[in-house]
Order: sequence, then C-alpha cells, then structure tokens
Amino acid sequence: MNLDTVRELLKKYNLDPEIEEELKTILVQEHKTEGSALEDDWMFQDSESEEENQPERYEDLALLGVGGMGEVRKVRDTLFNRELAMKIIHPQVQRFPAGIKRFMEEAHIVGQLQHPSIVPVFDKGRLSNGRLFFTMSEIRGQELSSLIEEYHHARKEDDPIASSLRQRLLNIFHQVCTTMSYAHDKGIVHRDLKPENIMIGAHGEVLVVDWGIAKVMHQEDISLAGMEEFSYGEGKTQVGQVTGTPAYMSPEQASGCVDDIDERSDIFTLGVILFEILLGVVPNEQTRLHLTNYTDDLGIVRVNTEQLQIHTSTQSLPKSLREICLRCIQKNPDNRFQTSTDLAKKIQEFLDGVMKREEALQIFKKGRRTQQEEKSMRKEAKRRKEKSEKILRGLASWEPEEKKWAAWEEEERAELLFGQASLKRVESETLFHAALEQFPELSQAHEALIEEYLAEHRKAEEHRDTATVAQYETRLIHHIQALPEESTNRAKYQQYIHGLGAVSIHTTPPGALVFVEHYQNSRRRKMKSNRKLLGTTPLDKISLQMGSYVLTICKEGYKDTIYPIQIRRLEHWDGIPNQSSLAREIPLMKEDILGEDDVYIPAGYFVCGGDDKAYHPLRKERIWVDGFVMRRFPVTHGEYLVFLNDLCKKGLVEMAHTHAPRKLGDAEKCGYEFELGCFSLHNTGLSADWPACMLTWFDCQAYTKWYAEKTSVSWRLPTDYEWEKAAKGTDGRIFPWGEHFDASFSCMDQSHPKATPTSIYDFTADESPYGVRGMAGNVR
Repeated sequence: MNLDTVRELLKKYNLDPEIEEELKTILVQEHKTEGSALEDDWMFQDSESEEENQPERYEDLALLGVGGMGEVRKVRDTLFNRELAMKIIHPQVQRFPAGIKRFMEEAHIVGQLQHPSIVPVFDKGRLSNGRLFFTMSEIRGQELSSLIEEYHHARKEDDPIASSLRQRLLNIFHQVCTTMSYAHDKGIVHRDLKPENIMIGAHGEVLVVDWGIAKVMHQEDISLAGMEEFSYGEGKTQVGQVTGTPAYMSPEQASGCVDDIDERSDIFTLGVILFEILLGVVPNEQTRLHLTNYTDDLGIVRVNTEQLQIHTSTQSLPKSLREICLRCIQKNPDNRFQTSTDLAKKIQEFLDGVMKREEALQIFKKGRRTQQEEKSMRKEAKRRKEKSEKILRGLASWEPEEKKWAAWEEEERAELLFGQASLKRVESETLFHAALEQFPELSQAHEALIEEYLAEHRKAEEHRDTATVAQYETRLIHHIQALPEESTNRAKYQQYIHGLGAVSIHTTPPGALVFVEHYQNSRRRKMKSNRKLLGTTPLDKISLQMGSYVLTICKEGYKDTIYPIQIRRLEHWDGIPNQSSLAREIPLMKEDILGEDDVYIPAGYFVCGGDDKAYHPLRKERIWVDGFVMRRFPVTHGEYLVFLNDLCKKGLVEMAHTHAPRKLGDAEKCGYEFELGCFSLHNTGLSADWPACMLTWFDCQAYTKWYAEKTSVSWRLPTDYEWEKAAKGTDGRIFPWGEHFDASFSCMDQSHPKATPTSIYDFTADESPYGVRGMAGNVR
C-alpha cells in the first residue's frame, strides 16, 4: 500500500486528511525491517512531486533485459548527456511491500559497495507511472557464460587457443573472488552468483552484477512469501520463500535456511562456477529444481564428486584446481573455505604457478632444442667415423700417409663432434633441471630426464655396472614419483623399474613338470636357490621377476632337461626365434637316448661375448643356437689312448703317430710312450683322467670321427657359439659359475704351486648351468 492508495481511501470514506500522517506512520512501522537501509519516504512519495516525475531527465532508449525483480532499460541521462541502465521494479512485485523493500535494498546495498568490479548506483526515484527505479552504469560486454562456452568448444576442437582461454577464465574468476571478498568484508552476500551475472567489459574489466537478492549478513531477511508465482525458469533467479538460481545454490540456501546463509554460501556458488569453468557443466546438471513444493519436496543441489574425478582423468585437470573446487562445494559449510579471501589466495597461487610453469616451459624447450643439436652432432660424428673406417679398410697398412690423411681428418672431426655432443648433453640436462627449479611439477622436464636416465640405465645393465645401475635407478625413481598419478607414462616407467617379466614353456610331449630356481650371487658365484614348481607344460606367460633362472623340466620316461633362462626387464621369454610366429616346443629326450654323461642343451637364445678381458673377445649380443648334445667332461688321455691304439690294431700305425700328442716346442717328440705296437702313459708324467692335450684341431677331428663311427652317433666338434653356450648358459655371465674369478674355482696356473693339469673330476665349481665341466680351466 502506498500514499496514492491511502489518499483514495481517505477520499472514498471522506476521512479527515489529518489522519494521513498517522496512517503513514502505522504502515511504515508495520513493514519496516529492523536495520533496513530502506528510506521510509520512498514508499509514500507524492507521485506529483518534482523528484518523482522526471521524464525530462531520462530518455528511454531500449529494453536491455528482464529479471526476477524487474526490468532493465537503456536510458539517456540528459542532465549529463550519458547513457545509463535504469532498473525498474516489476508492477507485480510492487504490489508487495516486501518486494518494494527488496528492490530498494538492492539499490542501497550496491550504493554502499564502492569497488571497480561493482557497477555504481547514480540515482533513484519513481517514474510517472509510480514504478520505482534506480540508475547505474550501462554494462557493455560479454557474459562469463559465453566465454565458458567458447573455451570448451576450443578444447573439444583441440584448438591451441584453449589454453590461453582457460588462463583468462581463471584470471576472471580470481577477480570475482576478490570482489566478493570486498563485499563480504562489508557484510554483504550476493546469493545469486552465476556466469550470467558476471560480465566482462569491452576493455577487459570484470563486473559482478545483479545484486537484487543480496543480503546483509546477520540481519533479518526480507520475506518474499506470496511471491512464488514469479519464477522465470531454472536458469533464472527465483523470488519468493527461497531465492536464487537453483543450479548454483548452496544446500543451506536451497533449503531456505536464511539464518545459515553467510559468505560461505557464496563460496559454494563460486565453487560451482569454477566447476563449470573447468568442465563445462554444473554439478548434477540434470537436477531440475521447481519452486512448487519447494520446501516439502526439495531437490537440493548435490555435488557428484565422482563426476568431477571422471572429468579430471580425461581432461588432465590440475590437482590443485581439483582440490580447490572440491573444497568449495562441500555440503558442510565448515568444510569449505571460510572466507573468499582464502579462496582468492589459492587461485592466485595457482595462477602464479601457471606463470612459473610457462617460464619453466620456455627453459625446457631450450633444453629440447639443445638435445636435438646433440643428436644431430652424434649422427654426423658417426657418419664421419664410418667414412674414415671405410677409407682405411681400402688401404694397406704400408700405404703412404698421404693416402690416409682424408681418413684421419674425418676421424678427428668425428672425435671433435662426439666431444661437443657430450657437452650438449650436459647442457640439456642442466636446462631440464633449471626448468624443474622454476616449476617442480613440470612433467615434460621430468620425462625428458627420465628418458635420458633410462638410456644410461640400460647401458649400465648391459655392461653389468651395478654401481651405475643403482645410481640411475635412484634418479629414475625420483623423477617417476614426481609425475602426476594419472599420467600413463608414470605407470609405464614404474613397470620398467619393477621389471616384471614372464616365461612360456611348451614341450614335446606336453605334461612335463617345470621347476624353477633363481640364481643369486653368493660367495662370488651364482648359486641356485628357492626351488619351486612353476607348473605343468604347456605354460604361457607365467610371471617372473627379471633375473637369471634355471628351469628343470621333468617327465617320467624322459631325462631331466636343464633349461637356463634370463628374464630381462619387462621381457617375455617364449623360446621363439626371431621372424617366427609359431611357439618353439622343447623336445624332451628319452632316457635310453642319452648316455649318463651326455648333456642336452636345448635350442634357444644366449648372450655371447662381452668379456673385454678375453683374447680377441666377441661382441656382446644375443643370438639363437639350435639344440645339441655335448659330453659332460673333456676327452681324457685315457680315452684318447683307446682311439690311438684302435688305429694301431687296424694297421693304421702311421695315422696313429700322426694324431699322437706332440710336446710344446718339439713337434717331433711324441707326448705318449710307444712300445710293443701301442701307446701308453708310462714315463710321461700324464694321468689317464687328465683332459687330453697337446692336440691339433685335425687330431680332434680325427678322434671325433672315430668316436662317431664307434658309437653310431653323429658326434662332431662344437662350434664356437655352441661351446660358449654350453659353458656359460644363457644369461651372459663371464664364467661358468658367474661374474667373478678366483683361482680356486678352476684349474689354471695360479691354482697350484706348480702349473699342471688335473683330473677332470676336480674343481667342481668349474661347472656350467647345464652341468658341463672343465669349460674354464684345466686345458684349452
């Protein structure tokens, strides 16, 4: 009820005009809110007064928008020749005294807030039609909601601009937080924050607008009961018993608990806005809150934190932002940020981190360029070195030096480039570390160092340099742990460190038991330990930690098969040769096929070479060797005598003398005693159980041929690769027993006070993984 209504009543009932002041006082007292900023005379201003009726000052230009409490029109202030926005109360709202109070309280609240991001109020009054208004600066610009849509469209299209758009959105959000910090310090809560109420001006200014349902904290709220009919949809501000925009309301605001609303309610809403900035949706976007049965059937906004976790895994949401967002939208206000100042500080910390990250990224990119320069230098150095070697291979060693000058120049240039490349590697590594000093969470720098260290780690493992392996493994673990938990590369690198491999075993026939023993270093030797059943063949991809193992394959009616394997990092040992897609089955040998001292060495890969101290060492590599059978012990003098004397019995005495041992330095002198038409060890100082020696390759070939004919088995001399595999197994060890040498392990010149061969049954440590004896010592 206003003054016009009072006058109509006075006139209708012919009441004394002196009663007017008394009625006015009663109406004011009835509707006055304690501590309200509303001026009493606004409700009762005379519509004919000069202050109320100002058509000559404001010229209506256009409708700008419609809200829950009123409409906003563009007007020209003729007094100052400027364009303003005039907010005019809805006629329906003006029917309610509480609506009038709410409308005017907005003007007074905004008028108190002097902040660059809050639009100032210039004037207030009443139009000639009695509708209340106030004027403020016209807002020209873009709603935050449209910028959010633009960002997520760019992100889905993998547009490079998406990163800078997100940075801009977070800067805008930070300004909104600082604006609300100012308002909260003044005791004002907005209660209707949302992207549509955040404007970005033409010059980049950020404005928080529409304070229509703002509230002074710790003061009684103006009841809008009875105004529930004025709802403008879920995305619009609702007025009535519960006010605000449902999708952005805090639980306490949505439930109508006015006394519980404080700055933390706005913080919840800020969290929802941050959620929308980051993910493009609001929490539980499908929830539709209707004003009908609002208090009885209340669909309070629920935050689906699982949805947030799913989104972050696909969009690589920074952990710090995820934590900020989740803290804002906690159901319990006590678990949220307690002030918008605290929230603003956290956002600023993140933004500062983004700047540091960008600076670190520039350092990292410089490191990458340096790394590429190193690779180019190494490639060129390798090319020049190969060219030099090619030139020298085409020249005899006695050729004049002039012909070698070109090769030498290429070699010198290659050495120079290799040296420069090494310096570039140091420089790139230094730059990667510098980037991490600037921004310790820079994943790219961590991964660049990880790749560098992986290469060095693999090289050290190949050279069995355990100290260097441990050094780089420590560095690897440090940088792997620094990667985000959701990083796919982190899991890959962790698998590398863990080193878990697998083995597949297929046999002919199947159904064999497979036992496994792990080789472990003990007292300078590789010793078998922890024998356990692996399973029954066929076995496929049985997990085994990286390391050296020996498998024993057992089946009734067949001789046990010794099968050493080496599981390298992440390796699947399947017994399949290269360029073959079929599983390679291990043939089992029946007991009656092999003699007691025949050793079966199945087909498969083994690591040959690699001993830099050996005479003419082979290059270290992994090669395939087909299966074969080898005698457990070397041929002894006693066995060789049988061969020579058998030749004599057959009348091949001359051939026997040809293949008889010859003493070193005296090829004419036979190493054996020959009398009465046969050879013996009398007076030779030799023992029958010593390995045969003082023989040529031709002698050994002759013996092998004789032995094959005698046994009806196609025996032959082993190849170099077969001999090495039989001696060392598959894991690349230097000696049959392991990596370390001691004179007590095999028969050699330091094993006795006087250098001498010994029985093939002595020195039991000199035994290969397959059980072949005397491969490291005695004779060669």
